[in-house]
Amino acid sequence: MITLKEIHERDKRPPSVTVYMTCYNHEKYLDEAIRGVLMQKTNFPVNIVIHDDASTDRSAEIIRRYASENPNITAIIEETNYYQNGKSFFPKVLPYLMGKYIAYCECDDFWIDENKLQIQVDYLEANPDCIAVYSNTLPVNKYSQYDEASRATWNPKTGEGDYPSNILTGLIHQLASLVIRNFWRLMTSEDIDFYIKLRGVGDQRILAILLRLGKVHYFAQEFAAYRHVIDSKDSWSSKLAKMGEYERLQESTLWMSEVYRMLDHFFGKVHYYKYFFVLLRELKGHIKFHGSVIKDAKLNECYNLSNIPLYIWPAFAGYATYRVARKIIKAILPERVLTMIRKMKYNCSLFSVLCSLFSVL
Repeated sequence: MITLKEIHERDKRPPSVTVYMTCYNHEKYLDEAIRGVLMQKTNFPVNIVIHDDASTDRSAEIIRRYASENPNITAIIEETNYYQNGKSFFPKVLPYLMGKYIAYCECDDFWIDENKLQIQVDYLEANPDCIAVYSNTLPVNKYSQYDEASRATWNPKTGEGDYPSNILTGLIHQLASLVIRNFWRLMTSEDIDFYIKLRGVGDQRILAILLRLGKVHYFAQEFAAYRHVIDSKDSWSSKLAKMGEYERLQESTLWMSEVYRMLDHFFGKVHYYKYFFVLLRELKGHIKFHGSVIKDAKLNECYNLSNIPLYIWPAFAGYATYRVARKIIKAILPERVLTMIRKMKYNCSLFSVLCSLFSVL
């Protein structure tokens, strides 16, 4: 797998951004999404790639209209739906993602700050140890109105700053706020093929790769709006809302097992994280898997105690101590002190490793 140093050595171009937008039946939201990108004020070129996966509404018509009026928009319109046929359209889109930086915006989300790209790219240009930046987002409903109820489900890190590369998956983000250095154009066809065959949520996989390549910077201000819609059959939020607690935990564990398999492939043996992840969930009483689930997720070795490396066992005593200490600290410290600790804790490399292992599991 590539390294951050290699990205810098092989891509010394002036700043440019490709905005990657994906669409499926987003007719009601497309204008807002595209206008949010077109309004950006930058001192570098921005091109837009919009992929429509054979929408059954007027999405393709709207995309073609914008592409005809704006030469910096590339429209990729499918006649047959890739997703419904169990295929990935990413290899088809990849040749168009040629910017030095890649920004993301699914077409049911939208950007709300005209300086979003300029601020984020300026930071990446000035901080070569950062692989990506993201920001807080504004949760909205299907009418683009602020959705107070969704704020509880969308809880990003509250402390603005750089989060180190040794965090595994402890950052919460929305794809609409993310800008990354373009590592895709340096990956081999074999790596791309492996990546697209993985199961699970794509933004989790992207973030896991980024956090292995370099630091990720978080901006506390809201650069984008994330649309939280649960009464639409096409939205991911609606699918999650229909799942029971067990099903959601089961799905997320399957996804995370794929993330660890991906990290093994790209960065070497990191399988010990998988033991932590699965066994700690069991210890916390979150979920008890049926044998078929364990087999499907390729987690058999996690449940065979003889396969667990000896160096992992002391961590469970440490985890029990951590849980007790956390309860005591939360009980005796005022909330303002706890908030300050949350903002500071990821600046400590050792503490960030512990947080990454425990806080998201």
